[in-house]
Amino acid sequence: MDKNAEVKKLPFVAARIDKLMEGEGSFKAYATVTIANSFMVHNVKVIDGSKGLFVAMPTRSYTDNNG
Repeated sequence: MDKNAEVKKLPFVAARIDKLMEGEGSFKAYATVTIANSFMVHNVKVIDGSKGLFVAMPTRSYTDNNG
């Protein structure tokens, strides 16, 4: 590595499996991902696709009294 190259520190990322799905389907688990101990993403889906495991972001939408 070049001595003059700037080294960038990546934020701490942790993943926790919340629910494992039993069975033969491609949907494997729900997980929670924490980034830099300050930002959490719940209900991330772990899916077994044709090219291996991947994660899908939550697709839930929210509305309030104003729509």
